[in-house]
Amino acid sequence: MPVTPDIQAPARIAVIGNINADHVYRVHGALGPGQESLAEDLGLRMGGSGANSGSWLAVAGDDVRLYGIMGGDDRGRRILAQVDAYPWDRSGTLLHDGPNNHCVILIDDSGDRTILGQKRSAATVAFPELDLKALDAIYFAATTGTWLSAKSRAMLGDTVRAAAK
Repeated sequence: MPVTPDIQAPARIAVIGNINADHVYRVHGALGPGQESLAEDLGLRMGGSGANSGSWLAVAGDDVRLYGIMGGDDRGRRILAQVDAYPWDRSGTLLHDGPNNHCVILIDDSGDRTILGQKRSAATVAFPELDLKALDAIYFAATTGTWLSAKSRAMLGDTVRAAAK
């Protein structure tokens, strides 16, 4: 007799991470110094550790609240439309006047990728307090600390340490 897994309520997850504008190209042929290669432009897409992980969790049915920072430039506005298409709460996403983080993603014929990153946004923001009792998990992307203010980094560390006790 097949075993049916227990269906649990969706996990309530705070996802804290980057929301990038990824310009994706499929590259045909090997890349090497001084070589030219034809590439197919696959367009501008939402990317970044926070956006990617959070979107996968939201599509899988989890209750995701996305915390990130986005620029108010043309790329940021275009990516915001993609962010808004996902079934998550993005009220923790903050907008600033500067440029959105941007990466160029090269995908070769075998599916391997190369990421050309841009220097991260110089903007820093204060982070809202997390209600740990309303969460089952926190996903924190490693590079996110670059845009959190020092006070917010300390507060987040204190929050995680308190939850671990």
